[in-house]
This record gives sequence, C-alpha cells and structure tokens, in this order.
Amino acid sequence: MKYINTNKLDDTQYEFLSNLVIDLAIEKDGVKTEFEVEQLKEDEDGVIYAPTEIYEYVDLSSKPANYEFEMFQTLKGYTPLATILKERKGTLA
Repeated sequence: MKYINTNKLDDTQYEFLSNLVIDLAIEKDGVKTEFEVEQLKEDEDGVIYAPTEIYEYVDLSSKPANYEFEMFQTLKGYTPLATILKERKGTLA
C-alpha cells in the first residue's frame, strides 16, 4: 500500500476527497484530528484506505536541554474507505 497519488486525480475527485476527509476526522479524547487527502493510501487494485486511529508518542531519544518534549502523532488503522462509509452510514452530514 502506498500514499495516494493526487496528481492522478481530476479536480472533481480531489474536491470530493477533500470534503470527505473533513467528515472523517479522527476523534480521540474529545479532540478531533483532521488529515489531508495526501495521507490517504491506495493498494495495487486502486482501493482507497483512510486512517481510523491516531498513535501519539514522545521521542525520548534526544533529551532537550529544557526537558520540554514534543508530542508526535502517527496515523494508523488504515481501513478501506468503502468500509468506513458503510459503518458510518447516516452519521455523515
């Protein structure tokens, strides 16, 4: 699976996916995190996958002098877009 090639999308497809990812924002601990069209993935058959989870972590490998660590987020749980839409049917505005 690789990240979607947005250069292959026409304007209508890109606009559709842009609006869709807004509705698919991931909620964790009451905070919604939006992602970009470029963060969608597709497989060799052209099936589009969207992330469904956020993994948050702190990189402790480099200790800053002031001990203020930066939080990082990684998108995970990539699921076929059709499956997500089917599960959320009736919940999207």
